[in-house]
Amino acid sequence: MWTDIILYTFLSYLTLHLIIDDICLMVRLIKNNQTAHSEFNGSNHLNNTEQRTMIVIINKICDIVLACVLQYFKTFEVCWTTILECLQILIIKYIDFLTNLVKSFLEYPACLYASITTIISLSIATIMLWLILN
Repeated sequence: MWTDIILYTFLSYLTLHLIIDDICLMVRLIKNNQTAHSEFNGSNHLNNTEQRTMIVIINKICDIVLACVLQYFKTFEVCWTTILECLQILIIKYIDFLTNLVKSFLEYPACLYASITTIISLSIATIMLWLILN
C-alpha cells in the first residue's frame, strides 16, 4: 500500500518536472523569437508558429493542473482506504480484548476477588450516604 503511494508520488513528480521543463524551454524560445522579431521588424506581434507554441504551453499548463488534481484525489483515496483499514483492525482487536477481559473476570479467582471488592465498595458507599444524610 505504501509502496503504491511512493510510486504514484514519484511518477507524478517526474511527469510534472518533465512538463515544466518543456514549458520553460518553449517560453525561452518564444522570448528569443520575440527579441529577434522586434530587432528585425520593430514589432512585437506573434507569428503563427509562436501562436501555436503558446497554445501548446497553455495545453501543458492544463495538463499540469489536471495531473495535480488527479494525483490529489488518488492520494486522498489511498490514504482514506488505509485509514479505514486501520480503524477496522483496531475495532476488531478492541472487541477481542474486551472478550478476553470479560472471560478473565468471570474465571474462578478473579470473580471471587471482584465480588469481595464489590461488597467492600458498596458498604463504604452505604456508610458515606448514611453519614451525609444524617
